[in-house]
Amino acid sequence: MKLDLPKEWYEKSAELEGDSEVGAGGGLPWTKPRLVRRTDSAVLVTRIVLGSLLALWRRNQGLNMERLAEQSGVPFERLLEIEREPDRRPDAADLRKLANFLGVPAVSLLELAGLTKPPTRRLREQALRFAVSVEPVKALDANEREALENFMSALKQEATQAG
Repeated sequence: MKLDLPKEWYEKSAELEGDSEVGAGGGLPWTKPRLVRRTDSAVLVTRIVLGSLLALWRRNQGLNMERLAEQSGVPFERLLEIEREPDRRPDAADLRKLANFLGVPAVSLLELAGLTKPPTRRLREQALRFAVSVEPVKALDANEREALENFMSALKQEATQAG
């Protein structure tokens, strides 16, 4: 992924982040944090289910994240957040686009994301049953194995160069 932002943006970000240990644009005055309070475990659970639903649907359709982004109109960075970062609050417009693309009611995705009323008891129970029943246990295919091995190698190489 290549970020194509003006030099001034990076300079302003570095200035605002100061001596922060990790920074990637957080804490900037024009960005809004989208983290859920840690105490809101019900929302986190349903967001985990939302991410699993999207990932499984995508895989069932034979789509990688980049292709889903192209076809749904939702940037792949935000798809990645929805699938893998339940502590981040998804954008309602993105969920509406996804609902339209998946052929499900937008209100259901918005409920799972915690952006409307809390999920009904029935939806929460269905979501939990879904999450438990789709826990992946299958062996990696050749592409997944190769990607894993390449990334593990890169992590080890990075640690060796840094240390």
